[in-house]
Amino acid sequence: MAVMPGVAYRPINYDSVDRMARYDVVCLHTIVGHDPAPAAHFSVGAGGEITQNRDTVYQSAANYTGNYRVIAIETEDMGPEFGSWNVNDGHAVPAWTDAQCEAIARILVWCHRTHGVPLSMAPNSCPASRGVGYHRMGIDGNWAGYAYGGRVAGCEVWTRSPGKVCPGDRRIRQLIERVLPRAGALVAPGGGVRNVMHQEPLLGSDGGYISRTLPMAVGSNSGCYSRVWLSIAGDLEVRATVWFQGGPNPAQYVDQVIANDDRWYREIPSGTESVIIHAASTGSMGLMLEGQPK
Repeated sequence: MAVMPGVAYRPINYDSVDRMARYDVVCLHTIVGHDPAPAAHFSVGAGGEITQNRDTVYQSAANYTGNYRVIAIETEDMGPEFGSWNVNDGHAVPAWTDAQCEAIARILVWCHRTHGVPLSMAPNSCPASRGVGYHRMGIDGNWAGYAYGGRVAGCEVWTRSPGKVCPGDRRIRQLIERVLPRAGALVAPGGGVRNVMHQEPLLGSDGGYISRTLPMAVGSNSGCYSRVWLSIAGDLEVRATVWFQGGPNPAQYVDQVIANDDRWYREIPSGTESVIIHAASTGSMGLMLEGQPK
């Protein structure tokens, strides 16, 4: 079960709903109406209220051919907070409220910690893309006059309705300029910005045992890593053993208990050639490596 703590959980009937195959993208939508929108995993009201209608173990019905790998967030756009606007004018979609921006950032952080979705913009709707996106990325249409375009040829189609502007230029700009930076600040110690060089989910929502060796040449930034992070989601208690091997120093290890939707980090000793992680959990567990580019 993968339900965000502290939200209003109002589950649909899952009898005919497929499970997620993987977690690559969190996609932002606008409802053109009031929340909640049960086709998505999450809905965010004007006042920042978060409703979760779908456990993220299961697919949404909001991203068409991308449903198998996309977590969907719908956002309210009707009511006194938004004023009156013409729903037939794609340029008129109002901006998110301050409370919505904060709530969306919190959902992004939860998806990042729980499912390993990167806190960076996805480039497009292609199957290999990862990160945070917006619905228009997977929509065909005439985007002349709009600040942001739509589907790249050959990428996934995320709607049965071509021409939708979802979620609107104002909201896309807020996502890029305000919401994502806020999400980054929420996961960083002391509110600073952490440079995540590599990340991956270690265990899914069903948990299990993991033994993972990470050479410090992982990814494209060999030798640049400074911290290893582990995170869990939910009411869990996990004991992890992390070894640092190689280099001029003797092998070092640390036993650590991580509990209750928390995260933990350890500085990587200079000269370390590999990090070895042993852990058991009854729920989701994620890994990040922090560092600086060469």
